[in-house]
Amino acid sequence: MLTAQQIHEKSFSRDKKGYNIDEVDIFLDEVIVDYDTLTRENQELKTRIEALNKQIESYRGMENSMMHTMVTVHKAAEEIEEKAKKDAEEMYAKTRAQADAMADRAQKEYDQILNTASAEADRIVRDARKELKEKQEAILELHELLAEFKTGVKDYASELIEFADKINDPEPIQAILPTFDEEESAEEDSQQESLEGLSASEVVDSLVDDLKKQEKKDYVAEYVNGVERSKQMQEQAEQAHQEDPEEENQAVFYGPVDADDGYDNNF
Repeated sequence: MLTAQQIHEKSFSRDKKGYNIDEVDIFLDEVIVDYDTLTRENQELKTRIEALNKQIESYRGMENSMMHTMVTVHKAAEEIEEKAKKDAEEMYAKTRAQADAMADRAQKEYDQILNTASAEADRIVRDARKELKEKQEAILELHELLAEFKTGVKDYASELIEFADKINDPEPIQAILPTFDEEESAEEDSQQESLEGLSASEVVDSLVDDLKKQEKKDYVAEYVNGVERSKQMQEQAEQAHQEDPEEENQAVFYGPVDADDGYDNNF
């Protein structure tokens, strides 16, 4: 078998039609490297095969011992399996008895809780129906009070407008009076519909808003009274001036003009 050294030292004769010497040398160098690698790997494989053969011989020597051990283990496994089966049956019987006892106890507790919950639910339903009935009655009563209240406000506003028309300069009063005739009908219908779905507390809040509006109307009424008193004082002053021309004609206005008078002056 050729060696890498022999290939490296091999020389060839030359003739006129021979190969290029440099190319042949380069190729031979590559062949030497590959051949050397293959030789080394082949030697390594032979060494590994010899080691494996030794291991196989060792395993074959252990085979009889392992077979004996396997028989012993098999017998032991059968004994363990038999004992485990017996223990499992005993444990199953014990666990089944405990489970039956727990199921009976759980069923009793369930029945007790169900009865208690059912009684509590009946009580809650009764209380809810009672409360609902009371709120419905309260809402109906509030509807009636609201209708009476709005009727009174409308009449009162009409009187204010009629009174304002009798005053010489009614425009400032007309500017702050609410236009009830244009809004009252639509407001009654919409507010009646909105109150249908409200709770008692929401209805009370709505009435509170109406009462605030009433405060504004009270403010208007006091304003009108002030205008009337001012007009009376002016008439008295004119009459006194006619009786005594040197006396200064003074007109006094009485109205809720103080910002801290307790009324909401923003319209």
